[in-house]
Amino acid sequence: MTFLDFTSRMFPSFRATPFHTRYYALLQAFAEGKVRRLMITLPPQHGKSLGSSVALPAWLLGNNPNLHVAIASYSASLAQKFNKRVQRLIDSPAYTDLFPDTTIKASGRTGSYQRTGELTEIVGHSGDLVAVGREGSLTGNPVDVFIIDDLYKDAMEANSPTVRDNCWDWYTSVVRTREHNNSQELIVFTRWHKEDLIGRIMQKERVVELREWSQLDTIKSNEWLHLNLEALKTTPATELDPREVGEALWEERHSAELLREKQRLDTLQFEAMYQGRPSDAAGLLYGDNFKTYTVLPKSTEVTRKANYTDTADTGDDYLCSVSYSVGLDGDIYIEDVVYSREKMEITEPLVAKMLTERGTREALIESNNGGRGFARNVGRLAPGCSVAWFHQSANKEARILSNASTVLRTIRMPIDWKERWGDWAAHLMGYNRRFRTNRWHDAADVLTGIVECEVGRTLRKRILSTGFSVRNCVRPKEPPKPPQRLTDEDFRRAAESLGVEEAALRAVVEVECSSKGGFLADGRPRILFEGHIFWQRLQRRGIDPSTLATSNPDILYPRWTRTHYKGGKGEWERFGRAAAICESAAVESASWGLFQIMGFHWKTCGCGSAEEFRRAMERSEGEQLRLAMKFLEKTGIAVYLKTKDWCTFALRYNGSGYKANRYDEKLAAAYRKFKEQEEKTA
Repeated sequence: MTFLDFTSRMFPSFRATPFHTRYYALLQAFAEGKVRRLMITLPPQHGKSLGSSVALPAWLLGNNPNLHVAIASYSASLAQKFNKRVQRLIDSPAYTDLFPDTTIKASGRTGSYQRTGELTEIVGHSGDLVAVGREGSLTGNPVDVFIIDDLYKDAMEANSPTVRDNCWDWYTSVVRTREHNNSQELIVFTRWHKEDLIGRIMQKERVVELREWSQLDTIKSNEWLHLNLEALKTTPATELDPREVGEALWEERHSAELLREKQRLDTLQFEAMYQGRPSDAAGLLYGDNFKTYTVLPKSTEVTRKANYTDTADTGDDYLCSVSYSVGLDGDIYIEDVVYSREKMEITEPLVAKMLTERGTREALIESNNGGRGFARNVGRLAPGCSVAWFHQSANKEARILSNASTVLRTIRMPIDWKERWGDWAAHLMGYNRRFRTNRWHDAADVLTGIVECEVGRTLRKRILSTGFSVRNCVRPKEPPKPPQRLTDEDFRRAAESLGVEEAALRAVVEVECSSKGGFLADGRPRILFEGHIFWQRLQRRGIDPSTLATSNPDILYPRWTRTHYKGGKGEWERFGRAAAICESAAVESASWGLFQIMGFHWKTCGCGSAEEFRRAMERSEGEQLRLAMKFLEKTGIAVYLKTKDWCTFALRYNGSGYKANRYDEKLAAAYRKFKEQEEKTA
């Protein structure tokens, strides 16, 4: 029987996910003595304590009733709670069937064996289980297996230098003094602080990151094995954690969507507690100290619109491309970011699209790692931008550290930058002054490059001094082709999946988009920007739209009007100016694609953010159809399409103004047209 089988038998309601299966396999390897010192860092509420502090002690004592096991936590009461749960397991008939030799004194009876919250002794054997709170004393026999489960109650404790110092003193003077040559230690933690117990151990002893099961056979007795299980996967897949980037650790309980919401609330705390990468605020290079802006300077107040791009060094690095404006005040206003570990064939069009939409005039691309080819391809895709590439030979550490104060003094982020660019924000805010402790340098490197270009223009002078001239990009011979249109088979399958008539589904597309399709001729999705919705979405973000409306009357107004509609490319011009104020709000304020679904329905459509919704809408009409199907299903509107209740469908889909626009009549007429066509071809 495996340890996982044992846990499932003891707790019938327990359901192991793939992550739990690997977690319990690792705990079993620890129980079998394959590793002497093991630390596992996990996010909160992911089931770590059930395995490490309840099931594992019972399993250990069942297999060896002479073991001396100790459980420690941030309080004596919590440690004793674990002890009492172990007692109840040992009392159970299911446990007795498996381990008849491991018994404890019956509750309430007298005798020579101890059964208290602090101590449980195994009858007829020398083994016991001791529960102790942080800074509590341990007396008696040496400890064979020490389990430490969360030594800090909350952020306030973890951020207290006094508590951290006391915790370290207790660990070195109590825990380590009770161990012998063959003692084992298991530390299972949610990280809170860079200098918590795990952080201190990492500074003073050798800690090896666990990526392959074979490492259990080669680890030395004086070394620690460390497994960090991120809530949201950002690192390359390993045998111990084979998830793809972006996958949640326990999707059924803590979905990727929920985790991203938590990340947006407090980026630094999320990095510590959920990703296992705490940062000491005093040791952060930038922290949460970036200046922000609500509105970009007017075009007459901008001296340059430029871009700086650093292609990925290795497979684990990010491509980081940042478009920005330089104001007359000398400040640098970040407009848009592409931060991705995708392959170049994916990031090249993303960067080119950003350059085009932002009206970027000059782009500078580091050519160290395939950057020259990347620059040529981006140049062909963005003919309106001049692209230069160069080799960055200066020391990265020296550049980043020496320019940090200039970055904070001159760089301005949009007010919603943490929401728009979660990973980029996390890597900047969590960037440590100790250069070699940082996993990713890409975000900091690019901001450094930007200030080198713009403040004193030292980098541009150095590039030009080599005789390099900025190269104009080659204009493509043909304009980009719009994505492939939906086929009759696509409509048939979608209608069948929704349980509606194909003619009814086509009627919605006919009314919303006519026969124009979901994309413009230039390859951008068809949108309609609603200034009154933009007004509302800004208010929801704490931005007063009335202060911006005077200079933006055609994109900001409190009530609906068709006066400012421009159609086609004109809507993208309106959208671009709104995105410069707040991009996520702008996405939410436009209707998109074939079905003209409002962007604020991104969550209903199954997307993790407004930006994800936009990217999906930009891919293809097939993606537009997929999101529309999710929207119709989740909102229940598909029922009215099925019954051809055009009035109710129009009310739910188009809003209370549907009568004025005769949406119900148009839907009925379009349905009859497509139905007649079906009958003629039948």
